[in-house]
Amino acid sequence: MTVSDEGEVRANLISVAQGAGSTANVNIGGAAGAAADRAGTLAVSGLRFGVGNGQLNFNHTDSSGAYAFSVPISGPGAINHVAGHTRLNGASPAFNGAIVATGGTLLVDSMLHAGSSATVGAGAALGGIGQLGNVSIQDGGILLGRQGEQLSMNSLVLNNGSQVNVQLGAPGSSSLFDVAADLTLAGSLNISDLGGFGAGVYRLFDYGGALTNNGMTIGSTPVGANA
Repeated sequence: MTVSDEGEVRANLISVAQGAGSTANVNIGGAAGAAADRAGTLAVSGLRFGVGNGQLNFNHTDSSGAYAFSVPISGPGAINHVAGHTRLNGASPAFNGAIVATGGTLLVDSMLHAGSSATVGAGAALGGIGQLGNVSIQDGGILLGRQGEQLSMNSLVLNNGSQVNVQLGAPGSSSLFDVAADLTLAGSLNISDLGGFGAGVYRLFDYGGALTNNGMTIGSTPVGANA
């Protein structure tokens, strides 16, 4: 099913790939392997993945940040983010599938199941104020953070070619990323001024497990700041 060009689908519940061996896709904009298209809307009470091969694909042209997907998602399916700027904000604590971002920006404002995962590839960005399972930022992938907001996850692996882009204001003690278990640091840290940035102590990561420090370099910083 493809919902595009500002179209709307109204239903009670959408069940995706319920049977073993079944395959079904729900596309917002274009299909995963097609050209991006304008997003449509699902006006439904929920989207439930079954034991088959079910996928929810975001491949749309909205780059304004205004597109929000507020449908509760449950089950072990796959969410593929190919293009566009999408905010997931539906209550989805029963989604224990895999998120794969290969393009665009995905903001997770929902609390997802601890058994979920997210992999962010080159050219894609992940941020938000929600909660995920295990997160991996691949080479060329971006993790977004903003002071005053916090993204929580079970574990976090930053690859050597990954980027962490943060917006910081005045120094503060609250972290931008809360990692319940293990944290692997690498890649580069890029800082932009949210207003009031200056000398002081900033807390970027909290973690509750083991720290593997593979070396994080300082990339871009506000004018006048010395790394």
